[in-house]
Amino acid sequence: MAWQTVEQFCVNEEIQYSLNESMKLHTSFHIGGNADLFISPENENKLCTLLSFLKAERVPFMIIGRGSNLVVSDDGICGAVISLALSSGDGATVPTVERAGRSVASVSS
Repeated sequence: MAWQTVEQFCVNEEIQYSLNESMKLHTSFHIGGNADLFISPENENKLCTLLSFLKAERVPFMIIGRGSNLVVSDDGICGAVISLALSSGDGATVPTVERAGRSVASVSS
């Protein structure tokens, strides 16, 4: 898949992303290959906008949290990985969506 459309969307919406991101950096086991595209929306509004865009463009994606107990194949992940955890700059990890009782499906619809 050509990622230029998704890249341009992320640039326009000021959403952090990287191509061919090593998932070793995002799992507690520090294993796994690369994700085609790794995206880190900084808030719920950007997350919802991103999910709507990816669905409309039929881009395959998966959503991860902080990477605890996440095992990624050495072959990596085909598609976009959306991380719900961001570095706050002081080394702490801050969840993007903090509302209890809401499923990911409800946020992404």
